[in-house]
Amino acid sequence: AEEIEWQKLPDGRIYEFSGRGASPSLSDPDTVKAMTDAFDAFSAHVYERYGDRLFRMHARTSQYGELEYFCDAGGVLDYGEPAIAAFRTYLKSEHPTAEELTQVSGRSFSSPEELDAIEGTELSELFYFDWQMFRQSECLKISRLFRDIQHENAPGVPFALQVGCIWDEAAVTRRGIVDPWLASQACDILHTDDGPGFSHDFSMDYIDMGDGLELASEIDGLWHPTIQALINAGDTSLGPYQTQAQHMGMKGIKYLNTCNWTGAEIAQYSEALAEYVPNFYNAELREAADPTVAILINTADIMWQKTAATALYQAIFNRLSTDGAR
Repeated sequence: AEEIEWQKLPDGRIYEFSGRGASPSLSDPDTVKAMTDAFDAFSAHVYERYGDRLFRMHARTSQYGELEYFCDAGGVLDYGEPAIAAFRTYLKSEHPTAEELTQVSGRSFSSPEELDAIEGTELSELFYFDWQMFRQSECLKISRLFRDIQHENAPGVPFALQVGCIWDEAAVTRRGIVDPWLASQACDILHTDDGPGFSHDFSMDYIDMGDGLELASEIDGLWHPTIQALINAGDTSLGPYQTQAQHMGMKGIKYLNTCNWTGAEIAQYSEALAEYVPNFYNAELREAADPTVAILINTADIMWQKTAATALYQAIFNRLSTDGAR
């Protein structure tokens, strides 16, 4: 691309995350081509050089090292012209008549072409649910492109889609991916960055789509408030991470890595960190759950109600769980 298109905030400014710069547009065709060309060359080179030592590969687009949007404050991404133009096309495809647009938005439309005169922020507010679905579809479009390139260049090496937690409020209001089934269709490994205070039993069960999909997560540093509160109280056992490792092992998760640890922190907490390895590998696998006891989760609930919806789903999940089976 002659010039990279960067993701923008609602006021039109390029969004830059502190110290990590901007993220490329997921909607601008020239920028997407530049991204896929780069990954094509990179994945081919890495496989040629390290093929027999590769066990997975990632491609990431956000400043947090995930294949999503990210915004720490000041509005949702992306409001750049290519993204809004793509959203208008998405709306015309999803709601091709004026009657449908009127019904969905509550605003009177006489023609789908009227969408072209509505600016981005108003458009995203009028069609809130469609805006969230569009943002998710743009992320997963990129994931499928990267996955297919990697399958071609690095046969046998699974492609990992790394996302933040996909059922918390930030997934909707910031990052973009909330539907584990759709995400599972765009990768070989679904890697979530759940924090230590989250319900990992619920989270891993939620994203387990079966059909050969592998799951991954991470032990996410000392920075997290849950861990800091324990350390400040004199507890240096990293208890939430030990529990997370055990639950991951019981679920049969294949990958669990560390992230956001400095060398000094690893040295200081080496004994506690060493504990999570046997907790992960030696955990006894849970028995398969009774398939007649299940929760039907509507991701639209999460998009509209956010934390309130997931809290309810988690409460139902915990009530139905018996004898360690999920």
